[in-house]
Amino acid sequence: TDGQDLMVFSMYVHEFPTPEAGPSSKRVYVAYLDSVEYFRPRTARTEVYHELLVAYLDWARVRGFEAAHIWACPPQRGNNFIFWCHPTHQRTPSRERLTEWYRAMVERARAVGAVSRVATLYDECFAAVDTMRRRHKPPHTHRPNVWVDARADALDAAPEAARSVA
Repeated sequence: TDGQDLMVFSMYVHEFPTPEAGPSSKRVYVAYLDSVEYFRPRTARTEVYHELLVAYLDWARVRGFEAAHIWACPPQRGNNFIFWCHPTHQRTPSRERLTEWYRAMVERARAVGAVSRVATLYDECFAAVDTMRRRHKPPHTHRPNVWVDARADALDAAPEAARSVA
């Protein structure tokens, strides 16, 4: 590869363009990304990989997809998502570093208009349920104190000698 530009990058994506896909209709799922760090200069890799993802998200938007989901979970060292072999010096990012990498990419996508709204899975699917559960949960002061009542009943039923120990 001396004197030649070489980029080894792969992305697995699931696309669901039709209404028959049910809840996944008009959605894309970026399941896995992988690269082998031959690309030089090394300092340009993140920018180039971000641009590839931003371009894909924009292309999906133009084709009519309305949502994109990104799986941001690094493999454990020794496990590989796509390429079965990486150089020994290539580090696997931590969960925090990978999440920040994706956040920066999504901000770039938003800045160029490829993405209009960003949310987490929790925000989209679970936050409303948690809020509703908290809203309908009786306040602590109005809940029956079953354990205190049960202990009092047990003490009342216990012989006098046992009550003085409690």
